[in-house]
Amino acid sequence: MNHVINVRKIKSFKKTDVKKALELVNVKTKPQFYGDTFFNPEDNKQLPIVLMRGDDGSLFQLIDIKDINTSKLYSQEYREGGENPEKPNLRTDILSVGYTLEFDPPKLRLHKNGVLSIISGHTRLAILKELGVRNIICVVYTGMDGFSDIEIERGFLLKFGGDNATHKPAGRLTKGDVVHMIESAVKKKTIPLVKEEICYFVNSITYTTGWHSKTKDNLAAEVFNKYSNRIDDNGEDIVVKSFTSKPALDSFRVHYPDTDDIKYLWFATGSIKKIPYAIGEAMKMYPKAKEFRIVFHTDHLEGWDPEEAYILRMHISTNEWIQHTSKLDTLYGKKMPSKVKFGYFVPAVSSLTPNMNEMVIVGVNDGFRKNFTLTKTKKSLNKTLGVSSFIKDDYDDEGAIA
Repeated sequence: MNHVINVRKIKSFKKTDVKKALELVNVKTKPQFYGDTFFNPEDNKQLPIVLMRGDDGSLFQLIDIKDINTSKLYSQEYREGGENPEKPNLRTDILSVGYTLEFDPPKLRLHKNGVLSIISGHTRLAILKELGVRNIICVVYTGMDGFSDIEIERGFLLKFGGDNATHKPAGRLTKGDVVHMIESAVKKKTIPLVKEEICYFVNSITYTTGWHSKTKDNLAAEVFNKYSNRIDDNGEDIVVKSFTSKPALDSFRVHYPDTDDIKYLWFATGSIKKIPYAIGEAMKMYPKAKEFRIVFHTDHLEGWDPEEAYILRMHISTNEWIQHTSKLDTLYGKKMPSKVKFGYFVPAVSSLTPNMNEMVIVGVNDGFRKNFTLTKTKKSLNKTLGVSSFIKDDYDDEGAIA
C-alpha cells in the first residue's frame, strides 16, 4: 500500500510522501484546519493564528524531529495525565501495519522566539522518535503579528484545545482533559479566574462533543471552585477537595485505618446499590470485626456553590440508603446487620468542616446542615431539600441507622 510507510526500515519521509499525504487528507474539504483564517465555532470570532507554508509553498511540511522542542516549557499538552492511553495500541499498529498518511498530520506551533513545539500528534511523534525516524510530515501554525502573547496563547487554546473531540487517531476528548486544560490555563493566567471567562473556554473547547450544557457548566465550576481563593466567615481560605483519584482518597484514609474491631468500607456517593454485596464480602473476610462503617466520598462537587453541593450529596446519599435498605428488607425479609454503621462522609469543603482530616458523622458533627440556611440567603435549602427533616429521628447517637 503506497499510503503506508514501513518506518521499521524507512527512517525518513520524502517529498513524495508529503504529496501523497496531501492527496489522501484532501485539505480543501477541511478549512477548519487548513484555511487562510480560523474561527472559534462557539462565537465565530476570528482567532490570531495563521498556517505557515513550506519553502515550496506546501501546506504540509517535512520537519526534522530533533528540531521540535518537547520540553514541559513549550508543551501544548491538552490531555489529562499526559500520555495517550491508546499509545500501546497505536505503536503496535504502526509497527505491524506501518505509518499511514491518510490521517491529518501532527500539528506544530512556531513561537515568536523561533521554537517549534508540538500541539497535537504527541503520540505519533513520540513513537516515530522511539523508532529512530528522523523527520515528520506536519503542519505548522504561528501567531499573527500585532497580537499580544496572551491573546495568541488564548487563540491556540481555543483552536486546538478540543482537537481530541474528533481527531484521529488521538482518541476522544474526556472531561478530565477539559479540566486539565482549563486548570493549566488559569495557573498560567491565560484565562482569568472569572466565571464567564472559564465558561467561555469550556464551551468553546467542547463545542463538537455534544455534551449537555449542565455537564459543561459543572466542569467550569469545578475549576473555578478549586482556584477561586474564596474566604469563609473567619477570613480563612475555603478549600474544596476533589476525590476523583485513589491517591486523593488515600491521603484522607490514613487518618482512619482499619483495626481488628472496626473496618471502613469506602464508596463514592451514588453507589448505594453496590454496598450490600460489598458488606457481605467484608463480613465473610472479617467475621470477628465488631463494626463495618460505610464511608462516602463525593468525587468532585458539581455546581458553583460547593457548600450547597456537599450538603445535597449528603442528603441524597442518606435518603438513598434508607430507601435501598428498606427495599432489601421488604424483598428478602432481612434487616441490615446492626454491626453495619451508616452515616460517615469524607469532608470536601473547609468552610463546612475546618478540619479536613476529620470525618463528618451524621448526628455528631454535621450541624452545618442545619445552620447552612442561617448564613446563606440566596437559596433556602430548608425549602428546596427539606434539610431539617433528615437531621434527626433516623439516626441513633453513633450515626448509624436506628
